Amino acid sequence: MDSSKKLTNANPRATANPISVLVFWWIKDLFWKGYDKDLDVEDLYDILPNDRSEMLGDDLEKYWNLEISSAKEKNRKPWLLRAILKAFGRLYIFTGLIQLILFVVFRVAQPIFLGKFIIFFNKNTAVTRDEAYMYAGALICTALFSIFLAHHSFLACQKIGMRIRIACCSVIYRKILRLSKSAQGKTAAGQIVNLLSNDVNRFDSVTMWLHFVWIMPIQTVVVTYFIWEAVGWSALIGVLAIFLQTVPVQSYLSKLTSKLRLNIATRTDERVRLMSEIISGIKVIKMYAWERPFEKMVQLARRHEIKVVTSASYLRGLYLSTMVFSERTSLFITLLSYSLMGHHISADKVFAMAQFYNILQLAMAIYYPQAVQFAAETKVSIKRLEDFLLLEEMQSVYHGNNKATINHEQDQKLGVTITNGSAKWTSNSIVDTLTHINLWVKPGKLCAVIGPVGSGKSSLLQAVLGELPLSDGSLIVGGDVSYSSQEPWLFVGTVRQNILFGQPYNPERYKEVIQVCALKRDLELFPHGDKTIVGERGVSLSGGQRARINLARAVYRSSDVYLLDDPLSAVDTHVGKCLFDECISKFLANKTRILVTHQLQYLRHADLIVILKNGKIETQGTYKELMASKTDFAHLLGGGDEEMENEDSQRKLNTQFSIQPQFEEDEDEDEEAEENAELIAKGKLKASVYFKYFQSGASSLILILLVLILIIGQMASSGADFWVTYWTNQEELKQYYVNKVIQRDQLNSTDSPMENLQPNTTFVDQPTEYSLSNLTASISPSGDFITLLPSLAETTAVEYEESTSFNTMLPRLLDTDTAIYIYFAFILGSVFITSIRSIFFFKVCMTASKILHDTMFGSILAATMRFFDTNPSGRVLNRFSKDMGAVDEQLPKAMLETIQVLLVMAGILTLVTIVNYWLLVPMVVMAFLFYKVRGIYLATAQDVKRLEGTSKSRTLVSEQATQLGVLCFLIYLHLLMACPQSEHPKLRKWLSKNLIIIRICIHQHGFSHWRQVLLLASGLIASV
Repeated sequence: MDSSKKLTNANPRATANPISVLVFWWIKDLFWKGYDKDLDVEDLYDILPNDRSEMLGDDLEKYWNLEISSAKEKNRKPWLLRAILKAFGRLYIFTGLIQLILFVVFRVAQPIFLGKFIIFFNKNTAVTRDEAYMYAGALICTALFSIFLAHHSFLACQKIGMRIRIACCSVIYRKILRLSKSAQGKTAAGQIVNLLSNDVNRFDSVTMWLHFVWIMPIQTVVVTYFIWEAVGWSALIGVLAIFLQTVPVQSYLSKLTSKLRLNIATRTDERVRLMSEIISGIKVIKMYAWERPFEKMVQLARRHEIKVVTSASYLRGLYLSTMVFSERTSLFITLLSYSLMGHHISADKVFAMAQFYNILQLAMAIYYPQAVQFAAETKVSIKRLEDFLLLEEMQSVYHGNNKATINHEQDQKLGVTITNGSAKWTSNSIVDTLTHINLWVKPGKLCAVIGPVGSGKSSLLQAVLGELPLSDGSLIVGGDVSYSSQEPWLFVGTVRQNILFGQPYNPERYKEVIQVCALKRDLELFPHGDKTIVGERGVSLSGGQRARINLARAVYRSSDVYLLDDPLSAVDTHVGKCLFDECISKFLANKTRILVTHQLQYLRHADLIVILKNGKIETQGTYKELMASKTDFAHLLGGGDEEMENEDSQRKLNTQFSIQPQFEEDEDEDEEAEENAELIAKGKLKASVYFKYFQSGASSLILILLVLILIIGQMASSGADFWVTYWTNQEELKQYYVNKVIQRDQLNSTDSPMENLQPNTTFVDQPTEYSLSNLTASISPSGDFITLLPSLAETTAVEYEESTSFNTMLPRLLDTDTAIYIYFAFILGSVFITSIRSIFFFKVCMTASKILHDTMFGSILAATMRFFDTNPSGRVLNRFSKDMGAVDEQLPKAMLETIQVLLVMAGILTLVTIVNYWLLVPMVVMAFLFYKVRGIYLATAQDVKRLEGTSKSRTLVSEQATQLGVLCFLIYLHLLMACPQSEHPKLRKWLSKNLIIIRICIHQHGFSHWRQVLLLASGLIASV
């Protein structure tokens, strides 16, 4: 359980100028370093002071304690959300105001300026060239401001969410160290890991989207007003259409997804629990060749899990499909109703409305549903966090129910005193675990506690520690306490790290402790001496070695009181005698010692013997006094000697031979042996990985069919976009011709072919209203449309006036009804095909995910025992929990979105080529720039992502180890809480295990926004 390596790279963000901060230029050096070489932890920048876990945890804990006090005064339940808002709410409200300006002002202004700018290119426009330049400049400025405001506001929200998560993790970790034994019993296995790995992560997501709960309604009202200004009552129909397609549908899908998500979490927990038990008992499984039966058990659990994941994926596919067609269907309904009302459409209105509906689509279909979903999930997580933080805490080690503070200098003269003490694990328990305990262990004396199994020996030590709360009486402990547990607890780390346990390295004391704990010979035989890595829970060591290292940890720390819970029962007889004589009797002489033991042969050396039975002190005194009282020791032990002999016969010293035995003298206790380091994949991700992934999900024929469906779906969507543009041009062309005919009729005062026109359509050049419904039919009865004129601007009024025939002058144009039918066909095809392709794509991905999991687990079961000895279970489980969850849910969604973007780019490129092939020149330049930026970004981002994966594996191992050894933490907690941080840097750094993940998270946020700002700004400049 090594502390993370200290990073010395100063964060350039702290000294960056405003321009550098605005464009994220301060992070460029790390990108170049990541492009040139593989990044390591030491290459990352240090975190800023405001992001440090100690400060964030202190702030939240302060407000949480105030909330608890306020709740007690007002007789209500404490509310964690109120404490979070007091600690982080002010800055979050400011980000909300920034996003309100962004999405209601700058984003809404862009379609307005775009529409005004397009009007300049219409015939007979009233917009001057200077005004057109002004509109173009305003459009560019609002777009540029939107880019910077959006990414900086979202980054600020992400950082606030990250800070809340860090603060909650810190508070949870501190709470773990204060939990009473009864509270630990109420905490289910894995619950704390779930809180630290899943529940707190909701804050990162909810802070990103929560503002849209109140911004979306405001933005919708503003956008609806501007659409109504353009098309009148048709605006209400279109807005209602996009609302019905998004908010109710997404709410229903989110509700279903939440239910499925809960079901997925339950089934995933069951699968991971099963795998955890298999990994823990892998020795027995391999010994009896049970790999295949257990593999089938996991495959069955996986089959139940993937069934629900597939259902959720189909819903996610439908959700992604609405992103494609909701904007297009709303625009179609608006244009349809506008045309049926007798109005003509124009480019300035169509393109402005398309932008407006795009804004509404983002708000209603993406931002608002995610805000509601994450808010609901976060509410549940906060409730779980509240329940945990309100669990009972242990009593103070230094004083009992009298709550009297004891001076530390006087404590050393008091020893351990319990006066009329009674204790029970839960307050509602009827029977006391300990009853009327009166005990005084004088300073510097050895007290031996004996008794049959279940008599309360370990409970007595728990009461001295403060873990078992006293229901009556008082407890006084003189000085610091060191504790050796009955069940040896080791974490993944070196032997030295397990012994030091965060204490400063003192070579002389360390060697002496190694000697008196009979570890010298073992360390000489270990491959790397005291730098040898012990496996998780010390699986690579024998029971005796684990017990002696556990004892050495307690002995190494210089304390006033030592509580030793049966440390001699796990070692051989001769080793036990050495431990008692050299360690307990000599090395710890003049220290207050309470020894729980079954070894009667050592009682004659004790200064005080306490005999417990049924939670009561049956008798106590010196060895001579008890022998004189003729107490039957063997009867009280209840066969303990026989049990000791049976256990002793099974214990053998487990030695590991090496070609070059060595004892490490290096004082750097943080150094970790290379054999335990997790390997990280280097370099770029090869395309063959994706090919293998898809090939495992479907056959080549099915994959070809999937590609065709993807292409056809994009053709339908791009066809709808192209057709609305074509239709708009046709309508404007017809309107232009009609106006010219009307002008000619007014000038010549002659009969016109326009006799059938009805007065209900307003034309640009005169107030008289006419209908265009019969225009095309009378002019072009034999066909619906012909090729559009190459350039409308090249045709002048003089050419029309010189024409002698109206029929030869007017081209055959598209009928409005026909245009609507074709437009509807494109929209219907887009809706149908995009829905089918999403479900088809997710089906392939789910099949690939199932096969990948089964293959990976089969490989794990086929691995040798060395793999399990050198890789902690947390690292393995991280692959099957977090990483497998990403493959199940995040990877298919990300790949489908990526494919969609590529298809859209291909469609845009095709349309641009058709309209004006010269535009390919700047597009090629921008494509080259994007490709280079992508290469630089991916090289660094992938390295950081890999570091995140390995760091979270270590953190998961740390959290699991903490749960198993929480009582050991409690003994050192008082040292941490009572002394300044600078006096105990190793322990403080060790407790801040998540520090490396904080750095990685900050870098990931900065990388993402740097790339997006650079690409969007470059694209905007190129479009100008």
